[in-house]
Amino acid sequence: MNGWSQDLWPHAWALASPFQATATKKLNDYQITDMGTELTIGTFCHENGHMVCDFPDLYDYGYESNVVGDYCLMCFGGPDKNPTEVSPYLKNEAGWTSTLTTMQPSTTYSLMAGQNNFLIHQRNATEYFILENRQRNGRDAGLPDAGLAICHVDELGSNDNEQMTAAIHYQLSLEQADGRFDLEHRTNAGDS
Repeated sequence: MNGWSQDLWPHAWALASPFQATATKKLNDYQITDMGTELTIGTFCHENGHMVCDFPDLYDYGYESNVVGDYCLMCFGGPDKNPTEVSPYLKNEAGWTSTLTTMQPSTTYSLMAGQNNFLIHQRNATEYFILENRQRNGRDAGLPDAGLAICHVDELGSNDNEQMTAAIHYQLSLEQADGRFDLEHRTNAGDS
């Protein structure tokens, strides 16, 4: 018997039918989080990301890869007591973007960290690169490293697509400067 099956599995879901809480209020969504022996908020925040914002899981269900690792709450999310923010892809989808600037060739850009200002390079209607300045402070204090985060988004992709081909890839991946594909090979959850 697996250890996880002895307790409640952390998850967010919806009731089979809405619960009539009051004459004017119905409850439908719920989430369960095992808080453990000490107060941690990582799983709680992740599950509320599903429930409140309809964010998808961004980890590999087969666990063959680490997808975006600690660089997004909806993947591994960093330290349990101070989880990292969601990726610029999810911030943009949620409408939290302050500015979204389409990149132009031979143009210099500045991105201030922590302001939800992003650059975008569109490949087609569902595939693009979105860039953000991520620094190790506040909610992102537990990031493996800081600097320009370049996220490759394929809205039709799957986080089980660790093949890394031009046609079959993740919904969200982090471009890694060293070219080793550590996240895809499950070497680490992000490094300098």
